Amino acid sequence: MKEEDQEERIGIFPSWNVLYLVVIVYTIILILLLYFLTIALDYSVS
Repeated sequence: MKEEDQEERIGIFPSWNVLYLVVIVYTIILILLLYFLTIALDYSVS
């Protein structure tokens, strides 16, 4: 990839690096949300 390819706008995102960061943060939030829902809705007897 050329250096100028990294700095072009991707839709609403100013660059690819911002897009990658948003995807990683969204994935972490989604995993944590599903984990806490699993804990909160776990009705099995431990």
